[in-house]
Amino acid sequence: MTKNKKILFFATIAFQVLFLLAMLYSKHSVVANGKKIFLKTYPIDPRSPLRGQYVALKYDFSQINLADDSDIEKGNLVYVILEKDGKFYRYKDIKREIPKNLKANEVFITGKVKYPSRKDRVFLGKVTSSEKDSDWFKRNKENIDIPEKIISYNGKFKKGKKYYFIIDQVPQREGEWRVNTYSGNEDLKALEKQYHYKKNLKTVSYVVQDVETVVNATALYGIESFFVEEGKGYEIEKHREKGDVYVKVAVSDDGEAVLTSLFVGDKEYK
Repeated sequence: MTKNKKILFFATIAFQVLFLLAMLYSKHSVVANGKKIFLKTYPIDPRSPLRGQYVALKYDFSQINLADDSDIEKGNLVYVILEKDGKFYRYKDIKREIPKNLKANEVFITGKVKYPSRKDRVFLGKVTSSEKDSDWFKRNKENIDIPEKIISYNGKFKKGKKYYFIIDQVPQREGEWRVNTYSGNEDLKALEKQYHYKKNLKTVSYVVQDVETVVNATALYGIESFFVEEGKGYEIEKHREKGDVYVKVAVSDDGEAVLTSLFVGDKEYK
């Protein structure tokens, strides 16, 4: 190894060590000086609750919605404002820029966007029956779950357009019905052909009042996993289903969050 290569090698190692030390110092500083808050956790996908001996954690701000913004991409930063409600802090708002002039009972944490996708909030307005089903609809309207808005991921709904939907019977609830929100179609005959196998098919229609496009994404804040002793993870997962698992987090002035403790009831894990 030449002298220059040796210098480059040791310089690279030194840089990596300094980087790790800087990270450790940053986290230690947040824990020592940051504001301490409590957050409730929520159940996650039951197929993957554990990653080795790490418990995976989810919060009411893990999934975020943003107004349609063409430049939102994976890796972008977002800033979630949390508001104190009793013992716990809960989601209040989300910003694309660092929040200013927060109230005394508010704090913000910084997250990184992962897997953004766009969806439409479709405001359906007044529902009407299709002409052939008007008598049936009048008799059963009180027993039909009729939504005022739906979520669409395919962008097919347009403001001012009329769409037809089928009515499904609610499984195992005789006499109760609901609008099948996935069945929207501008063409009634095409809709009836698509669902020809359904007996006594009933349909309703909406004229869409408005469509609001939003960005839905997972955001990561660095507090999504917690190391536990071997064999304790599944015990914690069982308690979380009961709603008595929560965490303590230290938050710096610039929104960096560090997970310090996990509580199962009154028992604290550090």
